[in-house]
Amino acid sequence: MKVTYSQIRAFNAVARTGSFSKAANVLGVTQPAITLQVRALEDTYAVVLFIRSREVMTLTKLGQELYETTQSIHMMETEADNLLSRQSALTDGSLSLAAGSPNLIMPLIKNFHGAYPGVKISLQLGNYEAMNSALLQNQVDVAVLDGPIQNERYHSQLFLQQELVLIVPVGHKLASQERVRPDDLVTETVLVRGDGSYTQKTMEEWFGRARVNLSTTIQMSSRDSVIEAASCGLGVGFVFDKELGNHNAVSKIRLSGHTTRCNESLVCLKSQIRRKTVKAMFEML
Repeated sequence: MKVTYSQIRAFNAVARTGSFSKAANVLGVTQPAITLQVRALEDTYAVVLFIRSREVMTLTKLGQELYETTQSIHMMETEADNLLSRQSALTDGSLSLAAGSPNLIMPLIKNFHGAYPGVKISLQLGNYEAMNSALLQNQVDVAVLDGPIQNERYHSQLFLQQELVLIVPVGHKLASQERVRPDDLVTETVLVRGDGSYTQKTMEEWFGRARVNLSTTIQMSSRDSVIEAASCGLGVGFVFDKELGNHNAVSKIRLSGHTTRCNESLVCLKSQIRRKTVKAMFEML
């Protein structure tokens, strides 16, 4: 039978504190448990590690050599405790985030960093499919996802709601209107997304309810490209209002009729919500 970690740990604690009772208090176990572990160690190898007396426990020569060999156990446990304590107190650690728009998540990151400056934060930007895949593969800890959250593996909490709006170049003939109707855009060049985004889906539903078909469209690969193209006067486009930020080159106009509001949720795997950093991010909402 080989020596066990429990036996070495008990021996090391007795050697360090000088008594079985003190070792028991340090390790949070009973004194008989410590005594049994040390005695089993001595019996297994037929050795004497301590010279026992009522006043003091003295290490034998072999015991001293074994103590010097096993001191790293206490150091390892102390370092592990310090590491985990820092994580628990959120004075250390890391948190990786993913979002479709920096405008949505930056205020949340600012608040989190202000509360826990020792936690290292990383941010990945991408479309819904990329963020969803990163979450499922544990490549990011928390993501902001739009639309209904239906995956049973996810823990989610509503972050905010957005409204789909039309953006036009400053000075455009529609810029002064309070609301715009689908048939107002029949003669316009409309900048559309071709990535299956929630923005594109919501836009298509708005035109579909009015039975309006667009005559001229230009396909864009991302939200940022739609905003940039609109600001250059290439056409008009659609974004959710809180994703636009403070952009001086375009005006945003509300849509008439019924438009689906977009729920943005903070999402993580259910297995990750127990982590202190992840839980703290959700508590920021």
